[in-house]
Amino acid sequence: MQRNQLVILVAALAAVASSAVQAAPASATPPAVDVVRVTRVSVSLTWAAVPGAHSYRVGWDDEATLVGSPGYTDLTIPCGTERTYGVTPLDAAGQPLDALTPAAAESVPCPPPPDLHGHHVFMFYYPW
Repeated sequence: MQRNQLVILVAALAAVASSAVQAAPASATPPAVDVVRVTRVSVSLTWAAVPGAHSYRVGWDDEATLVGSPGYTDLTIPCGTERTYGVTPLDAAGQPLDALTPAAAESVPCPPPPDLHGHHVFMFYYPW
């Protein structure tokens, strides 16, 4: 191979490599929803602020609510219940941006019923 052909080949390979790097899509993973606190009757969530988001739709099962800033505490979850929470940022016009990676949480199990074994429960009725 002559020197001129080698220079042309190297230049062509460099151009192809450069265009391949520019055309490669960014593998940006969406921010994740994090569970930060769980009780018998609540689950607290947080997530990083999303650029361009003016509000966030937090959804689970067939329910959803809007919040103005990152973070939400679900006070409607019964004890011993598992839910998966999805968060979708919304722009100023209310249009959805890329959804965040959802998070699953289970509230603390319900306490056991009281042990009445060996105890009698009486009910008195006084008609006066």
